Amino acid sequence: MKRPVFHAFTTRFSTKTNVLYTPVKISEAFDPQVILLHNRPNELDCKAIWDTGATSSCITENLACRIGLKPIGKVPVTNTSGTEIKDAYLVNIQLPNNVVITHLKVVECVALSGGFEFLVGMDIIGAGDFAVTNVDNKTALSYRLPSIKIVDYVEEANIQNTQPARESKLSKS
Repeated sequence: MKRPVFHAFTTRFSTKTNVLYTPVKISEAFDPQVILLHNRPNELDCKAIWDTGATSSCITENLACRIGLKPIGKVPVTNTSGTEIKDAYLVNIQLPNNVVITHLKVVECVALSGGFEFLVGMDIIGAGDFAVTNVDNKTALSYRLPSIKIVDYVEEANIQNTQPARESKLSKS
């Protein structure tokens, strides 16, 4: 059986954090297999916040305008303010380590706090494998696309906890 090809990245934070974010590049949707390097649409760098509570990814009005995106339609969006009708766009998003998602439908939002211009929602997160770890009070966000296997911490714990304890070299002296 042929092994699946996947792309991945890990972002490490120097402290424990409760705000997950990464740099991303956003552009108008295009097929990277067809469009040559010199004909690519304008790609803009921005800071994206990752939000497992958001059903879909969002782009700020300002960023959509700077890229020159044209709406593909309107969609109802439910948030803490209620339900609103918002513009939808097709974009390509380049996550760290060249993890690329093409032709992603995103919805417009007026603004995001914290200087973020893009919100990564469950439409992206759920397409791959997503893990957040906090070892030694340092957070790491790791993501791979596509999802290639179940990550099961219970199975891992059962294996770890049933193995005989290793004797320390110090305890032998």
